[in-house]
Amino acid sequence: MTETHEFINQVKDALREKRHQLHRIAEISGQEAKTANLISKWIKACNPSNIYTGVGGYGIIATFDSGKPGNIVVLRAELDALPIPESIEIEHASENPNVSHKCGHDGHMIHLIGVAEFLKHHPLKTGKVILLFQPAEETGMGAENMLNSDLFTIDSTAKFYALHNLPGFPFGSIILRNEAFASASAGISFKFHGKTAHAAQPETGISPEKAILTLMQTAESLRQKFKNDQGVVITLIHIKLGEKAFGTSPGEGEIHFTIRATKNEVLRLIRDTFLKNAAELANSLGLEYDFNETEVFKATVNNNDLVEQVESAAQSIGLDMITVEKPFRWSEDFGLFTEKFDGVLFGIGAGVNFPALHNYEYDYPDDLISTGVQLFLEILKENDCIN
Repeated sequence: MTETHEFINQVKDALREKRHQLHRIAEISGQEAKTANLISKWIKACNPSNIYTGVGGYGIIATFDSGKPGNIVVLRAELDALPIPESIEIEHASENPNVSHKCGHDGHMIHLIGVAEFLKHHPLKTGKVILLFQPAEETGMGAENMLNSDLFTIDSTAKFYALHNLPGFPFGSIILRNEAFASASAGISFKFHGKTAHAAQPETGISPEKAILTLMQTAESLRQKFKNDQGVVITLIHIKLGEKAFGTSPGEGEIHFTIRATKNEVLRLIRDTFLKNAAELANSLGLEYDFNETEVFKATVNNNDLVEQVESAAQSIGLDMITVEKPFRWSEDFGLFTEKFDGVLFGIGAGVNFPALHNYEYDYPDDLISTGVQLFLEILKENDCIN
């Protein structure tokens, strides 16, 4: 039995209980105060070289420094939960009404806690290991806020690693892909302001009806233009036109879309096409309009050398590997880190028939904790940080 296997066998029950503690205090994006305090407490007990809290919100950056030259390895996990009620009966159910960890971020955090506890008893051989706990991943704001913080001082040569549990894949398998792994996405909305009129004389007002219908046509034309690019998804989310007043021709209207693409430049092109058409419509129809963009995620683009390194680490502990042909359609704001640093996001299978992410029946599988910790420790070995 290897040193890391022996360590994990010793701590797995304690790590499971810590995961349950995090699950009980689940907090939504931007409000992760209790979660961050608990993580900070556990990390400080592992004697890091330094720790910064309050990084871009409730973010945490803890560094373990060997004092010797070597690789700088950053392992990242997410702090936030989802605004989904806990509706399954589990002993560690969320105590926060209408909020629960239905994406498994509680499990992801525990992987890093396990690494910290290992490093407490097994000092680094070379280089640095940085444990990064990111707030507000679900809204796409956390990575940007951390990167813009004065407390974010990670060297540009650092290598970033993150995993996400993935239901629908065999338990404990590792899901890999070179280059783009997860899609870029954005929520875009247009609010048009015209002039109401009597429904008997709509020509005396300025209705946003034509602008909204035309943007729906824009969406369809873009779907046709990119029909051979299966990574492009344009979803109509919401429409509102006027009020339920049968004597009034509407003067206000809005339309919302979510747009997705596997390439950042394609997402920008789609966004700019909508924006150009909206501006032209407003000008020609005599409307004012507001444009809003929210929950913007860059594509997560993997460094191929780091993909190979994860593959080597997984092979060394006998994990099965699956290479996916196409990027995932969902988004991850780890993409902002991979835009600025060499990085890799990979998946770890939660089970073929396991409830889907964001599903009310989901609860991170405790038996996956050991695999996640073990794999991250093997990645540290690959980087010559530990024996």
